[in-house]
Amino acid sequence: MLINVLNNFEALKKYDIVPKNNMISDSYVGIEVEVESLRDFQGDFVYWQDKEDGSLRDNGREFVTHPIPASHVPLALTELKCFLDVVNPKHSFSTRTSVHVHLNVRDLSFKQLHVLSIVYMLFEKAFYKFAGRDRNKNIFCVPHADSIDYYTVAKAMEMSSKEDDMSIDDLLTLRRMFDNCRRYVGFNVKCIPTYGTVEFRHLPGTMDIERITTWINLILSLKKYVMENSYEQVLDSCLTINTTSQYEQLLSSVFGEYKDAIMYPEYAKDMYTSILFMKEAVNYKNIWTMTAEVGNGKIQNSSYVKKVSAEKKEIKEKKIEAVYTMEDYLRVVNGGMNINIGGM
Repeated sequence: MLINVLNNFEALKKYDIVPKNNMISDSYVGIEVEVESLRDFQGDFVYWQDKEDGSLRDNGREFVTHPIPASHVPLALTELKCFLDVVNPKHSFSTRTSVHVHLNVRDLSFKQLHVLSIVYMLFEKAFYKFAGRDRNKNIFCVPHADSIDYYTVAKAMEMSSKEDDMSIDDLLTLRRMFDNCRRYVGFNVKCIPTYGTVEFRHLPGTMDIERITTWINLILSLKKYVMENSYEQVLDSCLTINTTSQYEQLLSSVFGEYKDAIMYPEYAKDMYTSILFMKEAVNYKNIWTMTAEVGNGKIQNSSYVKKVSAEKKEIKEKKIEAVYTMEDYLRVVNGGMNINIGGM
């Protein structure tokens, strides 16, 4: 898939065993669990490694899995929960802690990534409702609809419409666009060039295995729906619904048996407002044209347009050395741009 050319990703580890459980797909994911009040964080783990996190208190650590198939998620969570309960019985999840899930998107095209973003935005309010704790107001988990990054995804899709004819300059521009996205967004696309993942940052700190597995199944449902339907089908199903019964039907189509986990009394009203927002996002004007129109007074000189204008100026002033082959491109990406290679 085209996303893979944004980095020379290492192959994901193969697992011979496929545990039987209720995960709806076997897409690869990565899980990050932040925990505080630890007395010992050294464990003989199969799935996890611990990392320092300066935002945590009282000997807090972040436990991170290797990229794993979703079928291994319950085993991985059980391993970490047993370690915390037995070795660190007084561990805690304060408001500073959260659970992040990285969804592998290396097997998606940019068109599929675009509709993944669109479908997610339709249910973004429902995702924050599930997360709770007013996570939509957390500065480290800004809603995708409140950021400008959905325009980056849309622009990437537009640039990649001729996937086989993209120039090296186009690829470098795509890299730069994603690198300029914000990290602290609920639907974080900044990590796509580095890890080949979209990060979901919504869930507050918890070691409730059922809650986390349900959350991951909701995320997997989005990807499964996008992969099983064409770009045109997904857009049509999201942008043409106009009745409550159609809202519920789309919920069933996307989330299946997990529909009830994401429904709440105001879901239809929130979906309606999300659809209005999505229509604006889907029908956006060419962003690079928008910046040119600022000087002609055709559009308001918004902070977003200023940012894109500054980016264009920076690209021009950098005078990046021309590259002509894929090998040269990867050399620039992995060396000159100092991008990490490897796992999620």
